[in-house]
Amino acid sequence: MSPLRWLWKAFVRVITIVAAICGIAMLAYLPYVFWETSKLNELCEEIKPGLEVKALSALVEKFGFDARWVERRGYTDREGNKNVFVPTNSSVGDYGCEIVHDGNKVISATTRR
Repeated sequence: MSPLRWLWKAFVRVITIVAAICGIAMLAYLPYVFWETSKLNELCEEIKPGLEVKALSALVEKFGFDARWVERRGYTDREGNKNVFVPTNSSVGDYGCEIVHDGNKVISATTRR
């Protein structure tokens, strides 16, 4: 067997192994995305208007998300309310729970895409 043919076969084997590993990783990632999205939906449903802002950190951590998202300042809307966004880790910030509060009490919590 010529060295060039051997090199080509080795290259094809490596590419096949890499493609298989990527496929397996993708099959493991998709259930994780759905699981994490459902956890975020549960979190958003659990946050009711009137809930104290102080309780948000513990609630967010209970559902497995980073409490720093609700401890941030967020942005202030036209009515003077603070808006913070808790994203999923798997969707790179494209999906999350938007929480609006007045500094003391939660006004609303909505799932956003």
